[in-house]
Amino acid sequence: MGTMNNNSQTKYVVFDIGNVLLKATHREYLQQIYEKDTAEQLVSEVFHQPEFAEYEKGMYTNEELIGIYGKRFPSHIKEIKRTVNHWEELTTYMDESWEMLKELKEYKIPVYILSTMGKEWKEQIFDKFKDFELIDGSVFSYEVHSNKPDSKIYLALFEKYHLDPGEGIFIDDKKENIDKGIQLGMKGIVFTNIITVKTELFKELNLE
Repeated sequence: MGTMNNNSQTKYVVFDIGNVLLKATHREYLQQIYEKDTAEQLVSEVFHQPEFAEYEKGMYTNEELIGIYGKRFPSHIKEIKRTVNHWEELTTYMDESWEMLKELKEYKIPVYILSTMGKEWKEQIFDKFKDFELIDGSVFSYEVHSNKPDSKIYLALFEKYHLDPGEGIFIDDKKENIDKGIQLGMKGIVFTNIITVKTELFKELNLE
């Protein structure tokens, strides 16, 4: 392990989850179980409905979401139920991202999560992927009834953990989410690929 120059202004790192720590593989997963056409319809029927964003804001439970979708798409009620009740199957672990996070922890750099995700989904992935125990704290959209890039979710993180935005760097796969973090005083890196992100992040943290 290298050395850390403590003169860096950046003292903590905030991670998004989707396509940063866990890859969104819902389409691939559904295609393994169902015919391609059915899988495509399910992607639309579960993720592209207005209630899905509301679910992420904590406005609905799994059961309520299934109830709404079931009325709208009665022929797929069974498939919808299976999909919604097994959110944890719809993502895969991104090894290199977690290796980087573990390295940050070795350097004693605090790491936080800021993610747009519904309550049951969060609970299921925390249960499945034990490495989430490594994080120093988190704020999820369902807890604050607000999705990124709304300022409210970012401010909730700063307030909850008494963080100075100027000392944080945010890693997210969506540019608009990073732009909001920058607007609120953070630094930010759009997650494109792990090599670029790690190089930029370690440079920003003065890690060698």
